[in-house]
Amino acid sequence: MKEKIFYDMKPKKKRLVTENSFLTKINNIKDEKIIIEEKPKKNKRHRKLKAGFKSLLITSLIILSVIVIIFASALILQRGTIIITPNSKDVVVDSKLTAYRDIKPGILNFEIMTIKDASTTTLDASIITSKETKAQGQITIFNSYSPAKQTLVAGTKVQNSTGKIYKLLKTVVVPGTVTVSGKKQPGSISTTVVAELSGSSYNMRLTDSNTNMTLPVFATNKAKFDAFTVKLKTDVTGGGSKNELRPTADAEKKAKLSMDDNLKTKLLELAKAQIPEGYVFFDNSLLYTFETVNFKPVDDRKVEMVEQGTANIPIFSKDVLARYLIKGSDDSLKKSKLNYSDIETLIFNYSPSPKSLQTDKNIIFTLKGKFKIMASLDQEKIKNSFAGKSKADISTILINFPEISKTEIISGIFWTKKLPNSPSRIDIEVINSK
Repeated sequence: MKEKIFYDMKPKKKRLVTENSFLTKINNIKDEKIIIEEKPKKNKRHRKLKAGFKSLLITSLIILSVIVIIFASALILQRGTIIITPNSKDVVVDSKLTAYRDIKPGILNFEIMTIKDASTTTLDASIITSKETKAQGQITIFNSYSPAKQTLVAGTKVQNSTGKIYKLLKTVVVPGTVTVSGKKQPGSISTTVVAELSGSSYNMRLTDSNTNMTLPVFATNKAKFDAFTVKLKTDVTGGGSKNELRPTADAEKKAKLSMDDNLKTKLLELAKAQIPEGYVFFDNSLLYTFETVNFKPVDDRKVEMVEQGTANIPIFSKDVLARYLIKGSDDSLKKSKLNYSDIETLIFNYSPSPKSLQTDKNIIFTLKGKFKIMASLDQEKIKNSFAGKSKADISTILINFPEISKTEIISGIFWTKKLPNSPSRIDIEVINSK
């Protein structure tokens, strides 16, 4: 029998199919071979390998990008540190010194700082006393002598035409003459004076005839005496006597001692808070004065006692004092700008104690102890010089910085030993040698 391939067994026309004819068809089909063409199957292992390689390539590119970003960011944000030990020296002091109020080359000079404060306490009052009071008022001082300004210290005497003496309450500086539109104008300043003695005879009014005043301090120089004139600015009043409640003498004495001790502590603290930058004073150098200025009635049995304290203090420029103390030393530090440590811990003692810092032209004292001087560093100059440099460059750079004793460079990134190129990304840590 010939082989037949059946592609379509659909009848072309409708016809009645009987059971016998259908079985006949089935039997005929069993005897024939049916050939079916199969499509080739794809290799699954090949597809998996191709997909895995593509995923690995993408992952590698991402990791590489992250590493590049990290390295670039580290370079951009890099910081570095220079650890510097400046040149320093311990200075041992055991000297007797003389300091002057005048500022002259080659001598040690001092300035005066004055601190005032008050303390109060309430006491039982048991007696009535008559208190003499001093007149006070405002004056104006004119300087027609020269363009130079003139300092008049607290306590300078002013005399009226009847011979009564008044004193300046505080130090003043009278301006010198100025020229305005071709005409010389005197300099002037107003200040407060207080009568030398108590009593109503020291009271003056602006309308009185005895208000022309002079400065006896210039009496030996007639031209200067005549050129400095003084006029009343306000009435001078308050001189006389008045009755007031007072505590017993013993209670007043005890209160005064206690308040004076408290004022010493307060004045010292105020002095430390108000000392100008770059200056130093010593605890034992304060010269104190105390005055009971008032008894204010609280009621008919108690008064408030007011005690005023004043501290006059010689202060020294740290730089001037330190260089004066090392002037005999052959030290390279003297050529540098200096910083100082512990200079205020030196032990100061007057030898002898001055009568008044306001009037004495010099003071004699001893200083004992030890302090440290250190070279001052120009940090901006150092940063600019070290920017972008490595440890190998240190010795060359330090030639231009004799004030530096030792230097260490710490780079912010482990794979580079260089500092950042930008000075703003460099930090400086100063270590003081012990």
